[in-house]
Amino acid sequence: MAQVHMHLAWYAKVSESPHNTYLLVDSDSQMFVNYLAIPIDGLEPGDGLPADYESALQNHKDLILAQLEQNAQSPTIWSKYEWAGAYHNFFCANFIGSDKHLVSPEKLSQPPRALQQVYARKGRYVYRGDEVVGKFKDMSEFKVQRGPTDEN
Repeated sequence: MAQVHMHLAWYAKVSESPHNTYLLVDSDSQMFVNYLAIPIDGLEPGDGLPADYESALQNHKDLILAQLEQNAQSPTIWSKYEWAGAYHNFFCANFIGSDKHLVSPEKLSQPPRALQQVYARKGRYVYRGDEVVGKFKDMSEFKVQRGPTDEN
């Protein structure tokens, strides 16, 4: 980071530095490599995108969508793909200037869900996905606890 900051000082305007294209700042103020820009380095506006890059960008989108769906029950993993989808859309809008490859915004949010959408009861067990998270106990299965006695 110190090197990037030092190099930015060499330019009259940050917008004129090559760093402005190849590095981005995330919502939590972390700098990261704009990896989607690297394969199209040197293309002039109006050149059009190479077919193999168009295909790779579509694959990037498809992977994000598949992982968002697959990890819908794992918020810590899902949020990583939500980040990738937001970055993907930012890149397409600001560097490609096209909506063709955008990830649908509704796919990048997880609204609250009813319990029945997350949990299921099968027999005596409550499941969250494939994991047993609870079990119905019959009254006979509870231990009787007695309070303190006056014998002491």
